[in-house]
Amino acid sequence: MTLAGIDHGLHRERHSALQLKARTGLAVVQNLGILVIHAADAVAAVFAHNRIIAFFHERLNRVSDIAQPRARLYGFEIAYQQHLSFLPGAMRGLGLSANYSYTNSDAGHIPFRTDVPTLQRQAPNTWNISPTYDRGRLSMRLGISHNDANLWQYAYSDLTLDSAGNIVPNPQDLGKKGPHGDIYLYAHTQVDAQGSFRLHRGLELIVSGLNLTNEVFGCYEGSSQFPIQREYYKPTYSFGLRFNLSNEGK
Repeated sequence: MTLAGIDHGLHRERHSALQLKARTGLAVVQNLGILVIHAADAVAAVFAHNRIIAFFHERLNRVSDIAQPRARLYGFEIAYQQHLSFLPGAMRGLGLSANYSYTNSDAGHIPFRTDVPTLQRQAPNTWNISPTYDRGRLSMRLGISHNDANLWQYAYSDLTLDSAGNIVPNPQDLGKKGPHGDIYLYAHTQVDAQGSFRLHRGLELIVSGLNLTNEVFGCYEGSSQFPIQREYYKPTYSFGLRFNLSNEGK
């Protein structure tokens, strides 16, 4: 069993709030998943394509992906979804969907370091909450998603080679939480919203807002007191009309 994919927030898309037609079901849906993976030959992580890389690419040039000889990942996910049709009157359109995931991991032995770091891009805690409303011509979604800070790229080492080719200690200032530590993405909690209203037959008005709380995007080295990049893009709003030919005769 695998964990459901949780978007890290950097792409500013694929949030639950944006799926207007993914209406909540009439019945309660509850799910618990448990995941344990032992990877004998884990593949080195590949950078995702997003705008942040362009800003701190030079900072990451000194870091290379490392094939991990052994890795372990375990965790669980809980999901809940319900359309609150038992409520009276107009409140019958209310619904709620939510999920929470916990993961823990270790990357095994990484050359030139004595500790055991986590796998890349594995946030320990991720969750999504989406209140919904679907009644008559109106459909609305509010999406709140969160990812903990997580390791983006390995950069720390506390061992090195001496002139004779022997591995010797090479302590870093403040250890792996210092300015020579691994590179982490900031924790991110984002709020998005979208709504639609059917004006006439297949014609709908659609309104959406992304990143309503203007959350930070970026990364730091070792700990948050050593930032590499902090970016704010402000909220994004959009308005539009959609026409569905399949509803033309209704």
